[in-house]
Amino acid sequence: MSEKKNWAILLAALCFISCNKEKADVPSGYSWAFVPRDCEYLFLRNAYIDSSSYYSLSEKQREEMLKKGYQLIMVKQAETSETPAQHFCLTLDVTNYTLEMIKDLPDGEYSTSLMSTPDQTMENIMNEEMRHGNRTSKSPMAFTRSESSPMMYVKLIEYRKNELKSLKVMSNVTMFGNMPGSDLTGYFEIFGDKSNTFLFDYRRKYLGRLIIGMSIEEYLATRPIVNPSLYLHLKDVPPEAPLKTDFIVEMELDGGIMLRDTTTITLTR
Repeated sequence: MSEKKNWAILLAALCFISCNKEKADVPSGYSWAFVPRDCEYLFLRNAYIDSSSYYSLSEKQREEMLKKGYQLIMVKQAETSETPAQHFCLTLDVTNYTLEMIKDLPDGEYSTSLMSTPDQTMENIMNEEMRHGNRTSKSPMAFTRSESSPMMYVKLIEYRKNELKSLKVMSNVTMFGNMPGSDLTGYFEIFGDKSNTFLFDYRRKYLGRLIIGMSIEEYLATRPIVNPSLYLHLKDVPPEAPLKTDFIVEMELDGGIMLRDTTTITLTR
């Protein structure tokens, strides 16, 4: 089947999903499709950890909800300019388009012109993991696929193919006693990925899933393939809080690709 035909089927499925959204907001089963892209832009987004659903349920209720595919601990996009520091996350979206580029495209960000050549090795591994790897997961962020239920929606799994060589987080104000412009990367930890928690090294060797709480130093030591929408959680409350800061993130990829973006947030206690 041609790549163009594959995407036509995917877009038709997305249309079906949109039309039936009210009937199946949180389905019990799904199918999936892979979305490979080149790495050309970095966009930072402010986010926060919402664990209210997880802690409001008993252990039995949690198990039942997880089996049905519910995510009980989620990272949500911050809708205000202030966020409690203990819940704050940075979302690092690495993609190949801007909103200006896709506004006139009939299929938006899913236009075939924005898709890069698939990596069959990575896709075969991810497909196998999606079919079988989640069955024994006990993570509160895990999801499962029901083999017996009909397809309810299509989960789009974005992935990238460049190696991440370095990652640096900075602030334009003093934080944790460090002068503006200092490297603050050690104050953040990995908290998953919005689209894809698979961890591959630069040789396309599958290393497992992203581990919540993994240090960025540990993550970089694996010589990872870029994750498309990585969550970085601020581990501690800065003693200077409340404070308004610009966070600056710089990423170096293989091939000499340098990505950089800035976001502004007020961190509260």
